[in-house]
Amino acid sequence: MIELGANDGLRGFPPKQIRQNLTKLINLSQESGAQVALMQIQIPPNYGQRYSKAFADIYPALSKEMQIPLLPFFMEKVVLTDGWMMSDGLHPKPVAQPWIAEYVTENLLPHLNEQG
Repeated sequence: MIELGANDGLRGFPPKQIRQNLTKLINLSQESGAQVALMQIQIPPNYGQRYSKAFADIYPALSKEMQIPLLPFFMEKVVLTDGWMMSDGLHPKPVAQPWIAEYVTENLLPHLNEQG
């Protein structure tokens, strides 16, 4: 599972560069024989609608183009649940980890069964 981009987006990296980096990671992973799935990432809306949309659009486009599964964005539930986020507003607390693990498992497992 490749989940790249949140820090790149928060640093304001150009979407084209993020897409190139993701493409390279996907290709290298597949060349090594790995089954690849991509995790949708979104950034906070304070980066502006145009940048946020360009950033979010990378993931479904790459998923379709490279014919790899796209797992849905999971942080919205974490952010909206009281007590699950650290004071920095960016990172989940340990209390959120069991839910994240369960969510990722539920969304990743069907794709592993398809591919393997």
